[in-house]
Amino acid sequence: MTNLELSASLLEVNINRPNGDMNLLLTQLAEAVEAPADISCLVGPVVKLLPCHHLHIKKAIYMIFPRLCFRIPEAALLAVNTILKDADDPNPAVQVLALGLLGSIPSLGPHADVPLYKSLSHSHPRVRRAAVSAAAHLQPGELHAMYHTYANSVCIYQKY
Repeated sequence: MTNLELSASLLEVNINRPNGDMNLLLTQLAEAVEAPADISCLVGPVVKLLPCHHLHIKKAIYMIFPRLCFRIPEAALLAVNTILKDADDPNPAVQVLALGLLGSIPSLGPHADVPLYKSLSHSHPRVRRAAVSAAAHLQPGELHAMYHTYANSVCIYQKY
């Protein structure tokens, strides 16, 4: 299957009712991202699958997305809003996936300060662990912005 056919199949699939075809398409997607061919036609379907509510599809897409962004860095900017929404999701597993992605893709670093700051004080230990791991991968300037977010919130809290 060519990348264009795979892209069309991914756009046609009903993500509300995942089946064996979806698993096959995700496997083919992972293989296509690793192949040296042009994968720009796969960016749209992958970004479309990011807000999926099925955890196994979301896990697969979140594993494929960093490799896609490595080859096409602009793809991360298309998905930044979805990733930030997932970082505030009530499901800790989804939060862990989003935080891991925020730390692994350098172009998402400038957007990571607020979600990471919130997640460092989360009640679930895996979310806190993912936030620390993602913060460790940030650039020094991004860590500085996160520190100022924390310092400003402490000063505001102490004033009132």
